[in-house]
This record gives sequence, structure tokens and C-alpha cells, in this order.
Amino acid sequence: MTGSFASADGKNQADALAKQISEATGYRFTYHSRHDHKNTNVTRFSYNCAQLCTRQHAPKKHAPTGKHHDKDRMDSFECHGWVTMWVCAGSQILFVRFNHALNHVPYFCIDVPDDVRTYVKNNPRLRPNQLWTEILKDYAKPQFSYRLIYYLWARQHQSEWKRDEDELKSTRILIDEYSCEAPGQSYHIQNVPMPEKADNGFTAVAFVTPNVIRKWGGKVCKIAMDSAWNTNGARYELYAILGEVYRSGCPLGYLLIQSNNGEAGQKEKYLRALLEHFNKTWEFRPIQSLTDKDIVEINTFIAALPAKHQLCFWHCLRAIKVRLATTGRHPAHYNVEEAFREFDWIDRSFVPINQVADPASIDLSVAQQALPSITFRIGGKIVSKAPEPLKLRIPIIQPSPAASSPNASPSTSEATSETGGQNQQLENFIDGIADLENPDDWDQEDGPDWLFEPGESVFANNKGYCFCPPPHRSRLLHIFAKHFCEHPALPGRDSELRTALQIRNDAVHEMYQFCHQRGLREVWGYMWTLWYSPEKWKLWARSTTPYLCRLRTTMTVENFWRHLKHGPLQHLHNPRLDQLVWVLITDIGPRIEAKMERWDDDFRAGRSRELTPLQKAFKAEWKKLAEAKINGSYETNIEQWTCSCGRQKYSPYLLCKHLVQAVEVPGPRFFQEVVRRRVAPFYRHPLLIAKGEAPFPDLDESQKSIRNGDDRPITGTAMAASLTARGYGKRKHSELDGPHDERHRQVARPVQGTADEPIVISGSSSPIHMSDAEDDEYEAARERVRKRAEELELAAKIMREQCELDSKIWVKSIDREKRGNDISLMLKDIRAFAPSTGATGPAKRRKTWATPGDKDSQRFTANTMGYQAPLPQVSRE
Repeated sequence: MTGSFASADGKNQADALAKQISEATGYRFTYHSRHDHKNTNVTRFSYNCAQLCTRQHAPKKHAPTGKHHDKDRMDSFECHGWVTMWVCAGSQILFVRFNHALNHVPYFCIDVPDDVRTYVKNNPRLRPNQLWTEILKDYAKPQFSYRLIYYLWARQHQSEWKRDEDELKSTRILIDEYSCEAPGQSYHIQNVPMPEKADNGFTAVAFVTPNVIRKWGGKVCKIAMDSAWNTNGARYELYAILGEVYRSGCPLGYLLIQSNNGEAGQKEKYLRALLEHFNKTWEFRPIQSLTDKDIVEINTFIAALPAKHQLCFWHCLRAIKVRLATTGRHPAHYNVEEAFREFDWIDRSFVPINQVADPASIDLSVAQQALPSITFRIGGKIVSKAPEPLKLRIPIIQPSPAASSPNASPSTSEATSETGGQNQQLENFIDGIADLENPDDWDQEDGPDWLFEPGESVFANNKGYCFCPPPHRSRLLHIFAKHFCEHPALPGRDSELRTALQIRNDAVHEMYQFCHQRGLREVWGYMWTLWYSPEKWKLWARSTTPYLCRLRTTMTVENFWRHLKHGPLQHLHNPRLDQLVWVLITDIGPRIEAKMERWDDDFRAGRSRELTPLQKAFKAEWKKLAEAKINGSYETNIEQWTCSCGRQKYSPYLLCKHLVQAVEVPGPRFFQEVVRRRVAPFYRHPLLIAKGEAPFPDLDESQKSIRNGDDRPITGTAMAASLTARGYGKRKHSELDGPHDERHRQVARPVQGTADEPIVISGSSSPIHMSDAEDDEYEAARERVRKRAEELELAAKIMREQCELDSKIWVKSIDREKRGNDISLMLKDIRAFAPSTGATGPAKRRKTWATPGDKDSQRFTANTMGYQAPLPQVSRE
């Protein structure tokens, strides 16, 4: 053979001929081996059929034989397909031996065409998904896969982030490169030294973002930490520290750590090294830290930062919600002596079942149905829940028939059901907490390891054991949520100031009484040990700090993980460790910095600006409350921005409909400038004007800018003079000194409302109990339900009469439109849930919470949650 095969390199000649043979026969022949003959200039090249069964590669990992794979291997055959060539140096003649003994299925080529390879090479700035979109325009039905395009793209770009074959070594080199402020480098980082102990089983690298810290570090008063897995192929856990800037999470530093059977407690040293770097190098002094229930993160913040540590509201509720539905484990050991030393009214015999010395001598019965909550008032004042000497306290030990009757209405008390009349915003928040490990949310005998604390390892031997009966779980969550949100700076309906200590005393007493009256020994032991003991209380209760920080949950960190995994990492398949670090430095860092720049005060000065996500959510909530109907009268204080309705503490923006409707409708600039402060007054803005009062005098442009209240003091002599003239007075403390201790004088001001629903504005401030704050809303709902019941009785009578009169057209129309079908479904759910009159035993065990996305489950929960009376026997006429 001559022509194109003439080459000094015999391999090129052999490859070219093998390619032509493949095209002619339809079988793919791949290079196998080369052999140089001794004492001659002849070389032998061997090629085998790609579908030859004896030449298929064995899998790297041996999976179990019973495991099924979605994608099988390519078909192979015993075809004995070989092509052998002998090439003589300097000769243009090749000797070929061809052998193929079976006419099997031709080879289907899935290689990437040359023009596609060239396109990928010439467009380095496009991501793999963008390249694939453009390729599909020319190749509508490509035979090659997206994964091959990703492989080509990754090989082309690895020079940007790959410094060594060893991922850890390459990562450290990369961090050192970006730690130097080189000319033309738009973004740089700062390396954080880690503890050098190669024998503790941990390997870690860390760095911080100095650009962000220099620009916005002074605004950060609260930081959050969380970790994420599945961000890299090397199985390093990624920790991120985010600071609150403009109510959004701003990344301040990262830690990547890998454990190879690491020693217990050693991971905390690496996290502390990162936080101590903030303290020593940047003199970082936040007033609050925020994490989920990870004990390593909690201990790290407590040891490294002199700040109040706060557990995430969402994670707290989720942990309690899942634990209450886990029925098979006893709680950890309950230290009753510790509880009695602090609260001497606690019954020492009221302990979990496995701590009872003589079970036969103690009543261990548990209420299986929800009991009503009763609030006593004397002279219009709520009797304090915490027992005090010489004060009347009437405990409800057992449910009475009158209390369980739906018609019970004590004349000397205000009764509300345990689930009725709750704040709708809080209801939606609690119902939205999905149980990720148990999607159907049924009762479970056991749960995931993260749910249990040390000591909760004892399983119940009694098959009838139930940690917490379903009817009580919702109310327990609401009580805990109320205790979480209470704060001395927020007022209540009774205008009583309560200190942090009083809030704790009342909270412990309310939770204890709820459990004691219903026989919930296991629940009380769990609640005290893991939540209400002095050591645990200070971790989650907001009342333990004078500041009401803007973040209650770690959702800012969760949003960061979502943007990272569904953004730059979405199209990276198990990226290397150095590639992940390169993405964090060159992609995430500049993107976050550009976003924060757009929200800065001096961005595009004089031009209109878009609202931040926080401002958009605040505006939507404001407008919703502005249209809500007001029932009853409450004391509002526009100066301190507080209300005595009790709903304000549940709002993330500290808003309620009474405050929103007590001021004039603000202009658009209000939503661009207003900032929720951490101390009272929670909102200060010249457009917050009580109805019927004179507006602020004209301010020049420099004085209209409302700064981040508790970060920087408000300036402007005209505004200060106006505040003084209206009786607001001047603050004697700096913006971060904390709330005022003195009681504000009451100022009566007219507020627009309904004719028979006057609203009084005053300066009171004390939190109240949820059931008391929702009495009026519950009463209104009960009246609507009673009226609806009368209408349903009349409608049922009409249906029966029309059936007796044989009104065929009307009856068929009602049946076709399914009139009253929702009532039939409600009766069906209640029949499945509650025992009939005269039946013995508790209601049937069903799921406590509605399954997300399941309409039948959500309907069942809505129809049965809080149902108390047995199902009456109705005679059919």
C-alpha cells in the first residue's frame, strides 16, 4: 500500500489502515499491542474487534450479583476478530492478516464528531449545558451523549484550577495563588492556617473573603454556620460562615474537612481555628450566632465567640415534631432534682415511666384526646400562670365530661380548644416543616440518629407504649413556638412588663402543667432534658438576649447551598476538591459581591433602585395586613412599634395588622429605606405617621436616608427636632445599648377603625400567651361555624323534601354538581378518626401531620385536627 500510508512512523500507517478496515467492514477495531522483532526492522501491530467478548474490560467495582443496573454493557460476541499488521521500517508495504469468524451486529459509533470537538474548543466561556444547547441545533438526534461533551469541556478547563494530580496538594497551591493580590486579579482570598496534626484522622483547608469583610464586615451583627455534603468527589465536608447583610447571607469564609476515622472532638478544633482567625485577624465581634442542632457547631461558637448563640427556629420545631411522632424510644434520663431545685412546685413523682420505682402505686394513664385550655381572669386581668404565694391556682387533673363537650362554655373562664384560634402565619410555618426522613409523616417506632441525644437509646418493651399521643402534638408545638418567640421588648394584651426570668418561669410552668394535666410523663422528661433545663434554654429562647435579631432560621445558609448546587455545581459531575475551591473563589465570590453592591446605600445614587428580596417580602406582608379585618381593641405604640395583640412576636418582620392600619399609607420610598431594627423602636422612618397626626416637616435629600438603625445612629437635625416636638424624645443610649428599661408613658391617640372597635395606642410592652391573644379570633370563627351549621341543617331538610317530592331535574342537578360532597368527606374523615358514642378506647391512631402534596391527607388533617367529642349517633329519617 502506498500513498497516504507512507510515513516514517509505522504506528500511524497501521492506525490509518485499521480505520479503513473498520469503515469497510462495519466492525470497530481498536489498538491492542505492539511487538518489535529482534534483529529485524519489522514491527507487528495488533487490533481487536471492539465487540470481542474476551477483550471487554472488567468492572472496577464488583457489585452484588442480585443488584440490577439501569444501563447494561455493550453486547459482545466470540467472534475472534483480530487484525494483525507487520510494518517494515522505510517500506511502504504492510502485510495484513484479517480474522473475523462471526457475522454479529455491526459496531455503533458514539464518538464526538470532529466539528463538535472544534466547537467546544473554540468556545471556552460556555458552560457544558450551554454547549449542549448549541450543539443540539445542528445535531437534532445526536448519537453521542452530554457526558462526553462535559468530559471534553472539563479536560479543556482543568488547566485553570488543576495544579497537581493530588487534589489536596493542588487545592493548597491554588489557595496560595489567590491569597496573593497579583496585578489583574479581580478577586482574592486569605488562607487560614489549620491545626497540623496528621495523626488525628482529619484533613482540612480553609480561607476567608477579605473583600467582603472589608466592605460589609461592620454591618454584620449576626453570623450563621452550616455544612453541606455532595459538593465534591473527594468527600470533603464543606462548611460556610455567612454574615447577615441586608437580611441576606453574605459568605465570609469556608472550611473543607475530611474525616478518615477521625478522633471524636477533633473536628471542633478546625472550626475554632477558622472562627479565631476572624477574631484575631479581623477583630470580628458579632452579637449573635446561629446554627442548627449540630452539637459540634454549637460548642465551637460558644467557645470561640463571646456572643449569644441561637438555634434555628425551623430546626427546633422540626426536631420536636419528628421526635413526638417517634413512639418507640424512651426519653433520656430526666434530672428531677435539678428541676425541683429551680422550681419547687414540680412534682418529684412525675417522671418518665422507666424512672418510676413502683409503677403499680402511681397513675400512669395518659389522656388520649385533646383537652381545652382554660384562662382565668380576675378584674379583667389574666391570672399569672406561674404559681405565687396567696394566689389561686386551679389545676385541671382529669378531663371532665363538661370540658370535653362541644357545648361547654364556663361562665367564669374563657375556653379555647387546643388547636383552635391559632395565629395563621404560625400554623402555616409549622405545617410547612416537612419530615425529610419520613415523608409520609406516619407514627414511627424509631428515627434517624440526628434526632436523638445521648441517653435516648432505650426502646420500650411494652407494645402499647406511645411516647406522645397524636392529639397533643400540635398543641405542644404551638406552646414551644410561643416560648421561642417571646421577648421582653414585645408587649401583650395585659400591658404587663415581663423580664427574661419571668418569661422563663411562665414558660416552664405552662409546659409542665400541660404535660402534667394530661399524664405526658415521657414528653415532660424529654422537654426538660433537651429544651427547658437552664443549660438548654439559653440556646434557643429569644428572651435570653436584649436583641431581637432579624434572622430566626438558617434559611440564608440553605439558600446559599441551593444556589451553589443548582448553579455553578449543577453541571459539574463530582468535581475535584481544587475545582470546587476554584468555583468558590472565581464564581461565587464575585457574584455575591456584585449582588451586595447593588443593595448598598450609595449604589446608583439619585437613581431608582430595585427592592431587595427582604424588602419585597416585607412589602407583600405589609399590604396583606393592611387589608385584614380588625376584631377587638388593642394597645399600639407607633413610637416603639409594638402592639398588645400578641401576634407581633410570630412575624419575622414584627408586624401586625393593628400597627399597619394605625399609620398612614406610606409611599414607595418607605419600602426602599425602612430597616427592621434589633432593639426598640423596631422601625423608625419619617413616613411612619399615626393616623390623624401631622406629617414630618420637609427634609432635604441627605436627611431622608434612613440608615440601618442599630448599626448607625440616625442623623439629621430636622428629623430629630420633629421627633422631639411630637413627644418621642431623644434616646439616651447608643443604638446598640439595648432596649429601654423605663416604662413609656401612655399616649392616647385616635386611630381609624370600626365604629364599635376602638383602638388605643399606648406604651405598654409585655408578651402574652398565645391562646389569650387569639380569643377574639376564635370567638368570631365559632360564630361563623354555628351559623354555617344552621344553614347546613336547612339545606339537608330541603334535600330530603325534594327527594320525597320526586323532583328529578333538581335532584340530578344537585348530584351532578356534587353539592355537599365536602361535608360528606368531612363526616367520613371524622368517622375514621373518632369512636362513636358509647364506644370505649381512644381514637384510631392516624398520622399527625398532612403529607406534603397529598390532598386527601391534608383534607383528613384539616377535618380531624383538634376534634374532641365522640361521633354522635344520628338517626336517619
